[in-house]
Amino acid sequence: MDRKKQPALVIAVSLCIGGFLLLVTARGMNPQVATWSLLAAFNHAPSEFKLGNHFLGTQEDPGKGIELMIESGEHGFGPAQNFLGWWYDEHPGNRGNYDYEQAEYWYNKAAAQGIM
Repeated sequence: MDRKKQPALVIAVSLCIGGFLLLVTARGMNPQVATWSLLAAFNHAPSEFKLGNHFLGTQEDPGKGIELMIESGEHGFGPAQNFLGWWYDEHPGNRGNYDYEQAEYWYNKAAAQGIM
């Protein structure tokens, strides 16, 4: 890309993001959650992880939270993979439906990235 056009692109993107945040704030949405949602729609693994944590932490939609964690893990995000290993291994919210094969699978994925 031509270096002369880069500042114009940065300004355009900044205005779009600013407009997006104003819109979600006006509708009473949490701007941070709205931003994670937007980025997760583009398979941004860290945002999928953060949004998944939000849904699990607030008990808003735990099923959606786990779905997002799995997507994040499948997209190679180590912290999500480690969380999923723990979830399938011993998480009390799993209501006793432990799956040790899944736990081992996700722990191994995380360990391959140096996350224990």
